[in-house]
Amino acid sequence: MNKFLKTAIAITILALFSFEADSQDSEKQFIFNKDVKLPGADTWQNVKRFTPTIAEAKAADSLAQSFIVKNSKNYMWADRIKDYYGYYRQYVGYVSTNNEKVVFVNCFCKPHKNWKKKIINDSGGIACYFSLNVNLDTNRVYNFYINAPH
Repeated sequence: MNKFLKTAIAITILALFSFEADSQDSEKQFIFNKDVKLPGADTWQNVKRFTPTIAEAKAADSLAQSFIVKNSKNYMWADRIKDYYGYYRQYVGYVSTNNEKVVFVNCFCKPHKNWKKKIINDSGGIACYFSLNVNLDTNRVYNFYINAPH
């Protein structure tokens, strides 16, 4: 078994056993169904979407958390993200131009009124708002974005 496959299996197993409640029903996690039109998010209107499973959301969380820990010195404000799993998280699944499954993970520290209906996009807040994309087929995390302070 090659090293990449072993790593992918290990991450998946870790993800499945290191999380609390189900993503869809958790107080701090919400998976958007592929058929839900996301208001205020034109980005999602022209891509093929899929509904991430709970296991896929957990795998995305595991990869995201690991990425943030490993790269906290490479991104301004990333070192202020102390407890990834303490954030509210939204998940949007889409298929990349290479036909790979990607989960957009949007994180924020306080609940918003309509956070289960639209993508939360706020300015400022330093590490209170951040997002990233997790490619589930390659285990690659990219487009890590942290909102800058006012």
